[in-house]
Amino acid sequence: MTPDAYRAFIDWILSDLAERRTSTGVHFKRGDRRVEKAAGGKRPAPIRSNSLSYQGVTTFRGSDIIRRLNLAVAAAGKLEEIDGVLGRGKMGNACLAVADAVLSNSSPRIRARFFVGSRRRRSQAVAPAMKSPRKLGSKPDRLPGDGLDLEDVNRRIADAELLEAKFRKNTPRIERLANTIRTMVERYRKEKPPWTNEFQAWFEWFRADQMPDAEWLSGQRRIWGTFADRIDSGTGGLEWLELSPLFGFALICHRRGDHEEAVRFYEAGIRALPRAEIARPFHEYLVEQITSQLTACREKKPPPELKPWSEQRARSQETSTADPGTR
Repeated sequence: MTPDAYRAFIDWILSDLAERRTSTGVHFKRGDRRVEKAAGGKRPAPIRSNSLSYQGVTTFRGSDIIRRLNLAVAAAGKLEEIDGVLGRGKMGNACLAVADAVLSNSSPRIRARFFVGSRRRRSQAVAPAMKSPRKLGSKPDRLPGDGLDLEDVNRRIADAELLEAKFRKNTPRIERLANTIRTMVERYRKEKPPWTNEFQAWFEWFRADQMPDAEWLSGQRRIWGTFADRIDSGTGGLEWLELSPLFGFALICHRRGDHEEAVRFYEAGIRALPRAEIARPFHEYLVEQITSQLTACREKKPPPELKPWSEQRARSQETSTADPGTR
């Protein structure tokens, strides 16, 4: 796996944040109750971002920031396995890399959750103390090469230069943020043991949607072919996070003109949708959108533009308000 894919994934996962928003995507103001009207009553507003909306019961209190940080740290850990150097260890270096990404490339909504203005007076810069000149008669410095292993010295110098280049941007601000991120991620991984499977699913979805290069596609054809066969032969429930990458790969094949493979994956996903643990309105929305894509694929036409989920959600709320017995 190329390092560029992991770096792009870190920037992508930190470019957005799912929070409790209105059905039109508007953020709640400070002090507003995070609820919306539905079926003649009120319920907590779902956690949604610009590109996804969590359905059903979620374990997040106000946003999915802890999941996004864990995914970013996991990708940074993969980078450490590829080109890591001596330093604080894989986890420490990964958290430092994510802290730097949060400060430089992340969504303003993510940065706002870590940094607020300070009213304290700024301390004045203090000039460094001057070193006193060496006294006469003091012990002379060691001469270069005097009893030293030059190969060991050169190796240490090279490692030090690598570390300096890697962490030259480290400031107390980044250090504090990295420690905070590490605490949050370690708590999340303790509460969610299968987080490695979660990372793999998100990363494959990212590759399918953002970086479908030829090398990746050749491997994914085999993987998702096996996955589609396993879904057809299974009977248990599925999470939407497990199933959604299959539709993403079907859409990639569709756009590239591989209509036979795309139809195979579309049909396998549609057959598995009734087993997915998702809310009924969202299920109806998915069936409508994927069926339209499947029809276009069979006719060898480009995939139609997907309708926003917010429009379907608004229609389902109007229907349930008009007829409270409809669910």
